[in-house]
Amino acid sequence: MRELKWKNQKRGCQYNNPKFTLKSQDMKRVILSTVLICLILSTVQAQKQSNVDFQTVPVVGAVSHRSVALFLELNKCTEAELVLLCTPDSGSEVRVSIPASSIPSGLTAEGCRLRQVVVEGLEPGIRYQGRVYQGKRALGDSVFYFTTRALWEWRTPAPDVTFIAGSCLYMNETRFDRPGPPYGKDSKILRHMQAVPADFNLWLGDNVYLREVDYSSPSGMLQRYLHTRSHPDVQALLSARPNYAIWDDHDFGPNNADRSFSFKSTSLALFSAFWPAFRYGSVEVDGAFSHFSYSDADFFLMDNRYHRAPNAWDKADTSKAYWGPAQLAWLKDKLLNSRATFKFIVNGNQIVNTMTDTECLHAYPAERDALYDFIRQYKIGGVLILSGDRHFTEVLKDDNATTYPLYDITCSPLTSGAYEKITETSEAQNPMRVEGTLLATQNFLKVHIVGERKHRIAKIEAIDQENKVRWSLQIAEDELKPVQMK
Repeated sequence: MRELKWKNQKRGCQYNNPKFTLKSQDMKRVILSTVLICLILSTVQAQKQSNVDFQTVPVVGAVSHRSVALFLELNKCTEAELVLLCTPDSGSEVRVSIPASSIPSGLTAEGCRLRQVVVEGLEPGIRYQGRVYQGKRALGDSVFYFTTRALWEWRTPAPDVTFIAGSCLYMNETRFDRPGPPYGKDSKILRHMQAVPADFNLWLGDNVYLREVDYSSPSGMLQRYLHTRSHPDVQALLSARPNYAIWDDHDFGPNNADRSFSFKSTSLALFSAFWPAFRYGSVEVDGAFSHFSYSDADFFLMDNRYHRAPNAWDKADTSKAYWGPAQLAWLKDKLLNSRATFKFIVNGNQIVNTMTDTECLHAYPAERDALYDFIRQYKIGGVLILSGDRHFTEVLKDDNATTYPLYDITCSPLTSGAYEKITETSEAQNPMRVEGTLLATQNFLKVHIVGERKHRIAKIEAIDQENKVRWSLQIAEDELKPVQMK
């Protein structure tokens, strides 16, 4: 039988030892064994990759005319190539590769499961179906939908727009909660919110509640986000429509946290990942602040934590920062350039309240007065304020802040405990409060902007956990015009 000898002259290797020979039958066995091992390994690898799926539903974040920002949470870390396919109701589909996680390296034990992707090249005013694939295999039940913003400018009247808003989302986790009755309440209000036909959700802060066991480490903070997002009612609401958010102390760090919080960079990284947007902060400064437009409304989402001086800092000191000089300058620039009918300043704390001894912009008078003076000086109309935090809902109206009434519409809570004792405090008879708007129970807002050009109206309803409208209020465009503009 013919013997085989191995040679590798080019590399200076000699395998001519007559004692080391393989017969052709033996070589066939080696080849077959090698092929079998390769098949087994590839099958095992394929099985591992096929186990990749979604841990929670995909979350649609910011949407523009031609792009969308998305958040994805996988059930495991993987190097498998994942592709997102966006199929429109009409027109060409868009396919993009999903990048690796952008979560800080210190959180990769879990953070490597998290992905964020911005899809570009879409068409305005089109409904898309999105689905994630690994090769030809679709990941679980990963179908989701979104609609890009319509290009109405210079073409049609401003479209009507509806959004829902709320703050203070506490999801119980007994082993880490404080002893006593659960602070988190029934989550059925989230199902009522999901059922409302609306264009987007606006989250007004305290969208997760970091506990002591969480904010003592970056990994703990991540776990709180993951726990909150794991709740089915939270997932259903997040998947219903696009989401925009601000933060407040509980999704930033400890209670009443400020710029001294040790892990504030981690807070910003987590917030930016879980609430996908096209950008946060500005060229000059970091922060969780951002801006978006929808129809003829502009939304200025403020960061009241990252640059904030401690509450106890002497308010007579003009250097006492709330938003900080760079963010305040950003807000002024945005307001001055806005041509929107309604300009919503969205902030974690109330702005116009002067009676409260809790967190509020009045404890930072230098920045509050600078904002008021700017609105007066440049005759900026249409400003409305949306805020959360207080664990009750109310509408405050300041007739003296600017040359027209400045409304501060506060909505809280969603699932955390309500502050029912507000009626026993000095704020019970706040003269700024619009009569009948105080509501100390679980609730959310529905805001509907309607009407013909130059006669637009913001219709606002407060809806409780039983899906009952508790009060309604209409604010006309004409009421928010500086005196000289009327």
